Amino acid sequence: MGDKKKRLNHSCYMNQREEIRGRKVVIRPLTRSTLEEVTSWPEYTGLYSCYNIQEFETQEKRDEWYARRVETDLSASWFSIHSLDDRLIGLLNFYAQQNALWHREAEIGIGIRADECNKGYGAEAITAFVDYIFSETGLTHIGLGARIWNKRALRCYEKCGFTRCGESTMKLNGKNVQFIEMELTKERFLILRREKHEEV
Repeated sequence: MGDKKKRLNHSCYMNQREEIRGRKVVIRPLTRSTLEEVTSWPEYTGLYSCYNIQEFETQEKRDEWYARRVETDLSASWFSIHSLDDRLIGLLNFYAQQNALWHREAEIGIGIRADECNKGYGAEAITAFVDYIFSETGLTHIGLGARIWNKRALRCYEKCGFTRCGESTMKLNGKNVQFIEMELTKERFLILRREKHEEV
């Protein structure tokens, strides 16, 4: 994963007015005004407190974060996740390998507002987004990682069809953090979707 990465920019894959609609969520390109709503979110507690974003503490920090991560950083594309009644309930980022359309590999990350967890929004957002990516681009492989202790995230990803493919260690805030690596291929996703439709 040390390769340089290329942004999946909106002009190539999703324009600013476009949105992805699932059964319970709507996904849109992240805007600066939408990011401001994150400040009203309750904090994660216990083990999950590591997911609190300290960079959002002040408006100046949020401006810097948005300029660095969304406007100029070529390593990722960022999206906001909304409920059907238009409440901001999560953020999603998407990383594509350099020359991704040739290597056909990418990674996603997702965070759901603390008081909206365990309601199915995460699985719905991931499924809708993966469906869009596999349908609208040449990508055939998507990966992600979850902290080894985060059973909730692991269950969510497995529900979406991801399978475990290894473990890794990353140094975060001076500490070694273990991750479960997971992957989902386009072939497997299409098989699971067809099986689900046949059950209905």
